[in-house]
Amino acid sequence: MPPKPKTFDLDFLLSLSDEGQFYNLVSEKFNEINGDFYARANLTLLERLHLKSNSKVMDLACGTGHLAIEIAKRVPQGKVVGVDMASEMLAKGREDAALAKVQNVEFVQRDITHILPEFKPGDFNVGVSCFALSYLGTDFLLKEMYQILGNQGQIGITTSSVASLVEWQPLLFEYFSEHPEQINEYGSQQIVEMPLNAEDLKERVEAAGFKNAKVESLRVPLAFKDGADAASFLIGSGWISNGFYKIPDRQSRETLIEWALAKLKGIQQGAPKLETSIEFLIAWNEI
Repeated sequence: MPPKPKTFDLDFLLSLSDEGQFYNLVSEKFNEINGDFYARANLTLLERLHLKSNSKVMDLACGTGHLAIEIAKRVPQGKVVGVDMASEMLAKGREDAALAKVQNVEFVQRDITHILPEFKPGDFNVGVSCFALSYLGTDFLLKEMYQILGNQGQIGITTSSVASLVEWQPLLFEYFSEHPEQINEYGSQQIVEMPLNAEDLKERVEAAGFKNAKVESLRVPLAFKDGADAASFLIGSGWISNGFYKIPDRQSRETLIEWALAKLKGIQQGAPKLETSIEFLIAWNEI
C-alpha cells in the first residue's frame, strides 16, 4: 500500500495567493512529499506502455519531471518533452535530469492549453499525463492528445476518480447549499470533469478515438488523525488545490476550512482516526 504523503502546514497553504505560487514554492519538497504516494500508479503505467528505444513522448503537466526522466531512461534513442506551468517545478526537473545524466528530456514552461496547438501530428507517438485531469479536464485532454497522436499513438493516464473520498463528497454539496456565492469561485465543475470510475474513463478514452482502452483501478485506504490533517493532505497533495485556490482571498478560504473542520470533528466523534480511501485509475490503450 502506498504511504500517505506528508503534508504541508495548513496555515502555510492558506496563505498562498494561487495554485501557481503553491507549486513553485513547494517544488523542492514535492517529490519527497508526494513521490511514494503517486509512484505505484505511475510505475504501473510505465509497465503497461509499449515504449521503444526511439519513442517520442510528451508528458503534459509533468511537474518536477520525475516520470519524464524515468521515461527518458527507457527511450535512449528517443526524446521526452515535459510541459508544465510552474517554473520552479521545471527547474527541479532540469536539475534532477542533469544529476541523472539524462540528456534526451526537455522541459517547456507553458500553459498546456496554449502549447498543444504547437504540437503537430507525428511529433510524438506516446502521450502521458499523470494526476492532471482535475486541472486540464478529462475530455479536453483526451481529445487534444488524439489530435497529436492519432490512431497509431499510445496514451497513458493516471488519475484519481470521483469515486474517491466518497464519504466526504456530501460535505461539498452541503457547503455549497449554505454558501451559494462560493460555487463559481470554488470551481465545482471540476469535480464533474473527473472520471466517475474505471468504466467511465475507459469510455472517455475510446470516445476520444483511442481503440482498445484498458483501465486498472487501485483503491488506497487513507487515515487522518483529524480534520486539519485531512485538509492539509487534500490541498498539499494537489488533490483539491485547483478548486481551493479558485477562491480569491484568504478570508474566504479560511471560512471554508473552518466550516469543514467543524463538520469533520462531528464525523470523527472522538474516534482516533478519520478513515476514507482514494481510487487511483491507470489508463492506457493497446496498440
